[in-house]
Amino acid sequence: MLFVFLTCLAFYLTCMVADSVISVKGIKAGVAVEGNTWINAIFKTNKETATDYVLYDLIEAVGLSVAGIVALVHPAFYLGLFLSSGMYIGMGVKHIQGVLAWKKYGVAL
Repeated sequence: MLFVFLTCLAFYLTCMVADSVISVKGIKAGVAVEGNTWINAIFKTNKETATDYVLYDLIEAVGLSVAGIVALVHPAFYLGLFLSSGMYIGMGVKHIQGVLAWKKYGVAL
């Protein structure tokens, strides 16, 4: 189960990096602006930098990791790992959707 958790974490991190890289490329190219309203509200702009994305994604990653950390000390250890893994997969898919949205505008990784 720990292997599954670590695999899901690696999937999430890979998708997160791909989304951040393509978003910065798209914004620099002037093709479009960031569509995530949470990021826009936090940084008060729709033209985020790589640093903005790293900060936002670190906050997101730490938030998702809380359940995994709690699972280590909780009697329902496997349930916590299962839920954390599911959250990582869900957020990874959300980042893939972000990459695909940028590709519609012709931005490539």
